[in-house]
Amino acid sequence: MNAPVFLQKTYDMLECCPSEVAEWSKDGRSFVVKQTKQFETSMLPQFFKHNNFASFARQLRFYGFEKSKIHDARFGDVSETGQSWWLFQHPKFLRDDPAKMVSIRRKTCTEAVTTKWEAGEVNELKHRLESLQSTMSSLSSKISALTAAVHTYAAEEMDLLPASKKLKTSPKIEENVTFSPKTVEDGPSLDYGCNFNLDEAFPDVDEHLFASLLDMELPLVC
Repeated sequence: MNAPVFLQKTYDMLECCPSEVAEWSKDGRSFVVKQTKQFETSMLPQFFKHNNFASFARQLRFYGFEKSKIHDARFGDVSETGQSWWLFQHPKFLRDDPAKMVSIRRKTCTEAVTTKWEAGEVNELKHRLESLQSTMSSLSSKISALTAAVHTYAAEEMDLLPASKKLKTSPKIEENVTFSPKTVEDGPSLDYGCNFNLDEAFPDVDEHLFASLLDMELPLVC
């Protein structure tokens, strides 16, 4: 039985890869990629039909590899350069015992997801989802109630608006009478203008009497 082609190519790539780009760990139980950009441009195209580090890492995960970001002095001068590297490891992917790769099998997408998310985590996510759905339902009910209240208030305001207009009191209009009496006979023609509020000036005089006075041609001094 042969090892998966992808794993065999990965092993061969590490054997000829410059140590400043990628290399095995000192114990040979894992390997680290130091320069992802150079790894993409100089190494991946030689062994695979792409130059995408993310795709390479994803394939390793499907084969059960663990990926972690490291900053460890055991990989040379990493502590001096201050760079972080990507470490990959699998219990059966070993530098000094490549024959064990034969037993490594690629997982399906479903198996990979099941391995990544344990039952407890899945249940916790379900509980959170149910809680969010309950909260959303409660908020939706409150929004509906507020919307109905706003519509009711607006309708009441529209009903009250005509009534409020009717309640407005019109300003009192005073009835003014203007007199332009004639002068005495043979006297100079003078024009006098006077404004009277009849109700206020003569509260006890009958309105018919006023009418008679207005018809008389008598001089009236203002």
